[in-house]
Amino acid sequence: VLYLCTVAALPQIQSYKGAHKQEYAQIKDALITSQNEWLNMRQLITDQFSYHSNYAVSGIGEGNLETLSENQPQGIETLNITVTERPESSVYLKAFVGTTYTGKEWKELEDSQFRQIQTADAERKLLNEPFARIENGSNSIEKEQMRIRILDAETGYGYAPYYTEVPANGSVSLDACVEGNGRADREYIYYSRDQAENLRSDELGTASDLWESYKGFVQETYKEYPYDLARLTEWCASIKDSAVETVAAEIDQRFSENLQYSLTPGQMPEDQDFTEYFLFENQQGFCVHFATAATLIYRECGYPARYVEGYIISPEKFRKQEDGTYSAVVSDDMAHAWCETFDSQLGWRVREHTLPYLENGRSNMPLTVEQGQEEMPQEEAAEDVPEEEDKPLKEDREEKAVVNIDDGDTGKASNAENTADEEKNGVSLLLRSAGWVVMITFSIVCAVVVLCIIQQKIRRQKKRELFRMKKENRGIAAIYNEMCDICAFAGKEASGQKEQSRQESLTERQLLEQMKAGFPQLTKEEWEWLYDCAVRAAFTVERIGREDHRQCCLLYRRFRKEVLKELKGWKKIWFLYGKGM
Repeated sequence: VLYLCTVAALPQIQSYKGAHKQEYAQIKDALITSQNEWLNMRQLITDQFSYHSNYAVSGIGEGNLETLSENQPQGIETLNITVTERPESSVYLKAFVGTTYTGKEWKELEDSQFRQIQTADAERKLLNEPFARIENGSNSIEKEQMRIRILDAETGYGYAPYYTEVPANGSVSLDACVEGNGRADREYIYYSRDQAENLRSDELGTASDLWESYKGFVQETYKEYPYDLARLTEWCASIKDSAVETVAAEIDQRFSENLQYSLTPGQMPEDQDFTEYFLFENQQGFCVHFATAATLIYRECGYPARYVEGYIISPEKFRKQEDGTYSAVVSDDMAHAWCETFDSQLGWRVREHTLPYLENGRSNMPLTVEQGQEEMPQEEAAEDVPEEEDKPLKEDREEKAVVNIDDGDTGKASNAENTADEEKNGVSLLLRSAGWVVMITFSIVCAVVVLCIIQQKIRRQKKRELFRMKKENRGIAAIYNEMCDICAFAGKEASGQKEQSRQESLTERQLLEQMKAGFPQLTKEEWEWLYDCAVRAAFTVERIGREDHRQCCLLYRRFRKEVLKELKGWKKIWFLYGKGM
């Protein structure tokens, strides 16, 4: 019946279409515009969900190796840098420094491991030693100045360049890096990394007694590696007794021959060691993978090495300002991880082994940030394609977007004379009205979605800032409270815990037992440890150590990620954009 009705009405439909060609063209354009807006909104929503699966905030993962299935920079502006002279090579700004490798993460050096340094002043003198030796030596290197403003980066780090002078009011983290202490602005006096590393030993000043003592500590501490990695040991056997530059060249060659750079390497199996899985199984990864592997290789070969995270800024990012200085905006896609080896004269120096970043002529790829370069550049398409076969992409999309609109039938417009004017005007008005209603409704929906996304970003940013607070241990207390709220939202055995606490007078210990029973994403020992940290944060005036604070953050991230995986549909959307969790 439907088929017969369609056949009977076909001449009238074709006649009407021919008489209203312009209106059909307008409807066609409206459909194309709506489709493109929908595609853009779908991509925006996809990007937002991808953001929550990303391995790090603002690009700094703090040594976590368990959530590296993908690295998706969001283009967030993190730092603003101003220098007196335009750099001739990439600028490395140091943040997190990893000392101990566990197979799942890099841990920072602990106070108990570094008993040689007794005071904060001694720590600062140690970090200033390379700068002081250059300053007091017989060389002609000029000092340079750098100003850094924090935009959306972790404020706990100082982001100092290499060969810098830590000011008297600055604080440092043992022998690792400059601390930020929550300050948004900072200034550094430093020497160019390229010029400093080309100095001869006789062009440097005399080393201090503290430095001589530190060199022994470095040899004892920064050569440690897991002895049960048989394949890695075999990999290093042929270069174990080679000079450090020979080891560096061999790393570059083997990485280039056997590994692939990718921002989506996939999740590492839980029963595998991170480095061996990268080198011998998956053989693809981004800067964290390459830097971790290189650090362990140097250690296996007998050279002190460390794992570092921070930012890398290429020279072309700097733009000249009206006052003669050079400024660059640093975004999270410039976050980077690299390796350091120890030089007895000038301390820790950069060792770059990530494939797209190889310096000093070892790679003919341009230096770029970690964005979208999942594979090496491909050859351009052949140029002998006939010109008449080329069609603009936009036209292709438009032709595919609109179905059953056939402009070829306009030749039958003469048959439209038999159609009543009232019917034509009514249908035309109906189509135009429907188009406007659809567009207005779609615009309102888009506006609501965008507002929800913006609100969620603001709330998440405020929470991240609260979690980082070290004053009065507020950050740890906030992390534990957030995890309790997540338990309540997830609706398991601990759901409604706040209401139960008021109505049934449940103690904190009873609530803890509920969470241990209802949320196996963390082990019972981990829940107990978190509870203990929260109690200490709430009732003691002593500042909880940085390593404990960092471990709380890692447990929170893992717990939140696992809970988020289990949420489905609207509940997941409400979790992210309604609650801002």
